[in-house]
Amino acid sequence: CPQVVGEAGRLLPLRSLHYSVEVQLRVARTLISAVFENSGVEASRTHCLLCVPLSPRAAVAQATVRVGTRVFSTLVANSDVVSDKHTGSVQFPQGSLLDATGWCPSLFRMTLTDIEPTAMIKVELTCVEPVEFHANHYELLLPLVIPTSMVKSHIPLQDIVSLTLVLKSGFSNTEWNCSHELVPAEPSAAAPGVVSLTSTKSGLWPNKDVVFSYSFPSATVQSLVHGISLPSVKNPQSGLPLQLLSVYLHPTTQFTSTHPRSMVFLVNRTETLKGSRLRDVLGALECGLRSLQHGEKYAVVFYEISTVVLQPGPLGLRTASADNIQETLEWLAQVYFREDLAYEGPPPQYSPDNEQNVSLVMGEAVEKVLDLLAEEDESEPPAVPICLFITDCEVEEDIERGVVRLLRASNPTGVRFCTFGIGLDCNHPFLKMVADVSQGTYDSCADPADLHRRLASFVLSLQAVQLTNVNFYLQGDREVEVFLDPAPDLCYDRPVHIVARYYGAPVSNLLLSGTLPTGLQFSQSCSVLTDCRGLDVEFLANYTVLDSYVASAWMEENMALDDEAMALSCALGVPSVGWKGSTTLAAVEYSQAMHNEVQTQHSYKQAELRPGQYSAYLLNAVLMDQPVWLLGSTALVFEDARITAFGAAQVELKRKDAQGLTEFIELSATEKSERMELVWEEATSRREGIRETYLRERDERAARAAVLTE
Repeated sequence: CPQVVGEAGRLLPLRSLHYSVEVQLRVARTLISAVFENSGVEASRTHCLLCVPLSPRAAVAQATVRVGTRVFSTLVANSDVVSDKHTGSVQFPQGSLLDATGWCPSLFRMTLTDIEPTAMIKVELTCVEPVEFHANHYELLLPLVIPTSMVKSHIPLQDIVSLTLVLKSGFSNTEWNCSHELVPAEPSAAAPGVVSLTSTKSGLWPNKDVVFSYSFPSATVQSLVHGISLPSVKNPQSGLPLQLLSVYLHPTTQFTSTHPRSMVFLVNRTETLKGSRLRDVLGALECGLRSLQHGEKYAVVFYEISTVVLQPGPLGLRTASADNIQETLEWLAQVYFREDLAYEGPPPQYSPDNEQNVSLVMGEAVEKVLDLLAEEDESEPPAVPICLFITDCEVEEDIERGVVRLLRASNPTGVRFCTFGIGLDCNHPFLKMVADVSQGTYDSCADPADLHRRLASFVLSLQAVQLTNVNFYLQGDREVEVFLDPAPDLCYDRPVHIVARYYGAPVSNLLLSGTLPTGLQFSQSCSVLTDCRGLDVEFLANYTVLDSYVASAWMEENMALDDEAMALSCALGVPSVGWKGSTTLAAVEYSQAMHNEVQTQHSYKQAELRPGQYSAYLLNAVLMDQPVWLLGSTALVFEDARITAFGAAQVELKRKDAQGLTEFIELSATEKSERMELVWEEATSRREGIRETYLRERDERAARAAVLTE
């Protein structure tokens, strides 16, 4: 839970804590309201550090801290504008307890200066994050573990902690579950697809994280299409208003067959890929290899200094048999990566390597992947060619742009490049662009502690392809701008969100199409809903296309598009790193009287603009003379959490926990092995069932064809 730490490392007492969560489809906006008091035996005038733990994908959109007549407020702003127009505030030594500079994974920090004794510190913080989807359900985690030293012994935790949650899914078949007891807040006012919940004193258990999950169970592919008109934006030539379409495809939760796959695992081998990071990557490769079904094919390709490496043996793709997969894993662990796996030192520092030979080798590796997946495919229906591209560094940008151009111009078999970036040293716009132009998907992980889970989840999300060649059609002749185009495939653990914009009159329906695992065409006529049922369709659409804007600006070297992406980032309140520019979280301090005056004088602007746009307006037009300083909210500079005093304390606690669990882990190793055997048996049985269903359907099709022929 949120904490306020004094100079001596003392945690200030918590007086109240409230979570207000609004989930829109698959984006969660959480408002955290907390009150702390600078009281106790050691209370004195002090500097403090506000620390708020976040999920790995969450970003702080806005934070306001009130201490007496003083107001500390944050806003998402363009880093260049802040650096040019404003000066920093109080700075603390690098690595000290109150140092809040740099970037720390999954932890928001903000320094509060000169807090008086007995002063109440009122915190309001809003964060935005995508809700993770895995195994047929969406899952949102809210940290609610409260240290006992933050609460007086005579105050029950249930009296100071509360939670309200509103889920706006748009699907009438929404089901939800929660680790804590929540009750309907307004049962009579709930609309279809809207769930309003609140906590009770007996049902909310502090010191246990809240895990909220929801799903839309269905035996068929589901779609949710919304259309809104933006009359304030018109075509300069025709004067027609801008129309915005949001098409959300959700995978079926019940399926009997999937598209067969041909997979190539492409990984760069650098000096930074060793030790724990390498073990995480190889663990993900093992998950991907073992998820292959009988009859599918695969290959493993690495590129390093001046050479491309393939597993020794037969050229071309290998059949995904148990023996071949085990042979590949043994070659990786015992031969190719033997020395790097044994590395136990600190993570090596990354040094950009833009030598021509290294850059060209990456291009050669991509060409090798295309050649491997261009082999004649005799499966029926044809296998989906997929390349899982994992990297932790960047190379020369001109070569990276050449790879994108190659995929645009020469990808005859339609290879899907699913890219994953590790850490902060790879070129994320490049990886996003590669995925966008090849019907692939993109993800990244900057937090080393979360790498194993995120990478394995990404690999497993590609194991069941339900719908390929996804597209939609509108009636009439109009020029439509689509994100993403071409659309990625619909997988078992990966919904698809497509956004379209055009000028003209609104449409009432559209036609979705795709290819099913049976080889038959999928088509579905969808009504375009204008009643959004509380969904902020414009926000969801812009949130979806932000990364594509940044990637396009990088690819086209377009400063105007990059500026537009940064403006969109400020409007959404979501910090982003662009091609040339970037946005970050800036903090400003002023008096409560000035805050009230600004709110009164500029209330008309607040009604016109989104929260992020209003914050940028205040920074540039109203608060120009106020001292503003940057907070470490985006991945601009990597900082290991262990080098700070606060991070060192966390590491020490984790070390003690790990030491206490060692004996338990050793005792449970046998039980874990037995459970894994059961899991693999269940997976094998499931694959055999899918294959039997596929063979039966094939025989039925052949019989029907024979009857038609007669």
